[in-house]
Amino acid sequence: MRERRVKPARDEKILTAWNGLMISAFAKGAEALGEARYRQIAVDAARVVQRTLQRGDRLLSAYNDGGAKLNGYLDDYAFFVAGLLDVFELVQGRDYLEAAVTLTDSMIAHFWDQDSGGFFFVSDDHEPLIVRSKPAFDGAIPSGNSVAARNLLRLFHYTERAEYLERAEALLRLFGDQMREQPSGFASLLCAVDLYTQNPREIVLVARSGSPDGEALLQRVRQAYIPNRTLLVIDPTRNEPLPSRLDGKAQLDGMATAYVCHNRTCSAPVTTWASLRTLVGVTEPLDPAQM
Repeated sequence: MRERRVKPARDEKILTAWNGLMISAFAKGAEALGEARYRQIAVDAARVVQRTLQRGDRLLSAYNDGGAKLNGYLDDYAFFVAGLLDVFELVQGRDYLEAAVTLTDSMIAHFWDQDSGGFFFVSDDHEPLIVRSKPAFDGAIPSGNSVAARNLLRLFHYTERAEYLERAEALLRLFGDQMREQPSGFASLLCAVDLYTQNPREIVLVARSGSPDGEALLQRVRQAYIPNRTLLVIDPTRNEPLPSRLDGKAQLDGMATAYVCHNRTCSAPVTTWASLRTLVGVTEPLDPAQM
């Protein structure tokens, strides 16, 4: 009987911002659970957004009935860049990192408030408004400024571009008083504060692509809860540009080798999860098989 009823109308439009949130969720789910289908969904969704809603270094906000429309808003840029960074950490494809850099630079150029800091909700070439708002309150979804702040900090550690750190610091200063007065309204922005004050544990794994020991160590890292971490996998057979602090990082005796960098200083190389887990602060009991 239910199938005979008239079905309610369904909203068919694709939103860049909401897809960015979804891409992050599936990428993180793929890491934590090792689900190949989650990985594929994250990768495919990122490609669809790039193909249908990106025009050069600019984003459009919505896609429906075969066409994309509306200049992208801050949330579109911030949420999709976060998704690209999460997919980069998942698949280690530098094209995702480069895409995140391109869109972040565009976001800075068109949304950044040069006078007071922080990002406006609409771009400088948006239709004229009485006021260009600058939202930072985190409600059912995080604000664009909250996600953008964390993106800038993550990108700084991957690219060493000081501009990203300076913008993030200016943004956090701008909303500092509001966070102190009403912390419950800035849950996501406070996560960016935590990342800024603690600095990430930058995990660097040097291993040949697909090597069993490298994949095993990588799986342990991805399935462990390591807050405020970045992850970079380096294939020693490829000549890829790397941050200066990673110069000279190589495999130890041909084995998959991990380094943990924190506060611009890197650890000695380790080749086992038993050693690596101590460096990243994982405290759950260790299975003898993991040693």
